[in-house]
Amino acid sequence: MRKAMIVWGGWPGHDPDLCASMIRGWLKAEGFEVQIEITTAAFVLTGTLAGLAALVLSARSHAARPDVVQGMELDVIAAVILGGCSLFGGRGYILGTLFGSLIIGTLNNGLVLLGVSSPMQLVIKGAIIVAAVAFTKR
Repeated sequence: MRKAMIVWGGWPGHDPDLCASMIRGWLKAEGFEVQIEITTAAFVLTGTLAGLAALVLSARSHAARPDVVQGMELDVIAAVILGGCSLFGGRGYILGTLFGSLIIGTLNNGLVLLGVSSPMQLVIKGAIIVAAVAFTKR
């Protein structure tokens, strides 16, 4: 018998037990032995860490404005791709993402110290993303 494990997170206003029992029934009909864990711990941890990151960023910039991180999306995508996560699916690792963020942080600092203009910095980061994706195995 094939086995399947489902980690299901509920949200207010929805019945996670009903959803879990429906999924269990569908998988059992397909011949899977099902173990279902209903948890919200992953969502709580993610929210807590996002709040902590916002607190640290607000403390560093001496302001709590909603547009402080505008434009950092390219840095985040580049860090994750440089860390080894494929855009074609698969697995990514936390240490790889940490390594990628260190590379992007060092690159940002170096480009600022060299006096490279902001549009050119975006072109360089985009070229790094394209090169990383080109060398990614499917």
